[in-house]
Amino acid sequence: MLDGKYPLVTGLEHDEMGHPTGSPKLHMAMTAKRRKKLQKLAEEIPVPEVYGDQKGDTLLVGWGSTYGPIHDAVKMGREHGEKIGALHLRHLHPLPNGLEKIFAGFKRIVTVEMNDQGIYGFGQLAIILRARYCEPKVESVTKTDGLTYRVKEILQGVFPGKFVSRRGYSPNRPVSGNGEQDVEVARAESITQGVG
Repeated sequence: MLDGKYPLVTGLEHDEMGHPTGSPKLHMAMTAKRRKKLQKLAEEIPVPEVYGDQKGDTLLVGWGSTYGPIHDAVKMGREHGEKIGALHLRHLHPLPNGLEKIFAGFKRIVTVEMNDQGIYGFGQLAIILRARYCEPKVESVTKTDGLTYRVKEILQGVFPGKFVSRRGYSPNRPVSGNGEQDVEVARAESITQGVG
């Protein structure tokens, strides 16, 4: 704030007063300033607590609406003998410092995401974590139907063949090799969504 005034800025690079500029030196200085702000913010963001096993075979990572189903999946998985934990990210940019220490305690890291697996076979959060931490053990379970995850969908996606429904259908299984589900099976599955 400058003498009680707020600079009005656009997406253009600008100086300290908010005036647009094309100066390469100023652009480098302002870019460094923004980077330092993000680094400081990352230091201030608390490291998320791990729910369930603090170390083990599988760590589920999610954000947003996946919180409840992931926690219930951890509870159910542990009841069935899985060494599984979960963490819920509240900040994605910047990511909190300290995640690499948590990741080191697990053999697999699986993001549970409400988006497409894209052309690389991973959800967006998984791609970010793989890139940020150079961590090839990050996998993802994705869903694109717009409905909240059911606990068994998460468990079937994370442990294929282990938590199969009575119909023997796993909602995350690719049918035709391109990730699309068989239309008739999907219609048969479109029942009232719930935890079970």
